[in-house]
Amino acid sequence: DCESIICAKGSPNQYLEHYVDGIPESLESQILEESSLRIHLLGLIATSSTFSAISEEKINEFFSQTFGGLSDGKLEGKISERLRELKTYDMITDEGGFKPTKFGQKVFWLRIDPKTAFDITAHLEDYVKGNKHTFGFLHMITNLPEFYPQFGVTEKLEEKMEEIHDNFKHEKLYAEQKLDHDWTKSLLILHHWIDGMTYSTMSEEFNAEPGDIFQIRQNTERLAYIIREIARFWKNQVLADELDTLRQRIRHGVPEKYLDLVKIKNVGRVRAKILYKYNFHDRVDLKKATLEKLAAIDKIGMTIAKSIKLQIEKVG
Repeated sequence: DCESIICAKGSPNQYLEHYVDGIPESLESQILEESSLRIHLLGLIATSSTFSAISEEKINEFFSQTFGGLSDGKLEGKISERLRELKTYDMITDEGGFKPTKFGQKVFWLRIDPKTAFDITAHLEDYVKGNKHTFGFLHMITNLPEFYPQFGVTEKLEEKMEEIHDNFKHEKLYAEQKLDHDWTKSLLILHHWIDGMTYSTMSEEFNAEPGDIFQIRQNTERLAYIIREIARFWKNQVLADELDTLRQRIRHGVPEKYLDLVKIKNVGRVRAKILYKYNFHDRVDLKKATLEKLAAIDKIGMTIAKSIKLQIEKVG
């Protein structure tokens, strides 16, 4: 026997009718969906084959005990298909049982869909040499299945995206990348965020509030880290270094020229812009300045000036 306790304002009858006597909602497991199953299969193989390979029979047995396995009659067929994909991606081997490759181990620790990691690898192998790829990276990141939030571009914002595309189409990441397609509002926001646009301006122009921008920044920085780790795995240090710079710009919301300044405690994007305007472009410039000269600058003052000088002298 079971008991239900309902705390409600007024009469509880309608709550009883809906929550207690009503028809239960159907439950569906997500574990056997393609992306989810690839992630869980790679995780199971990576964690269960430390000493010996794991057989497909053992894998089927494990998943048959999950809610998804118990409610799906096509379990073994789905597992077999996803295992074939993981072998195609060169993430597992099948020699008397399944084991992860070094790349498979890396992808497992990155907690990303193996298909996404495989696609990223293909794009990085085909990267365009001899130019920066900032806009290309942002375009790729905002079109990954793992990226959210996905806001569409309105007709009003379409013109702004066309202008950005015309100015930055040379920053294509890989040869087949279509920078004139698949635009999102998040791409527009990110482009302006790393160029130093203020919260108030983004609110007015794009109806983007600080909470939206924070969520976009967090997810973009996480995905940029994943791409950087994949680049490092394949020993592409050029792209890894470029992604390190991009991650710093996403974190601080500044053009690249301000990065040396925003790494100083108490110098955010606003103070960095002011210091740069007064020809303090980096730590070397700040080290040469007198305390009084720094303190006289708008939004700096004596307390912040002392903090800046103390940090720079420590490093020096």
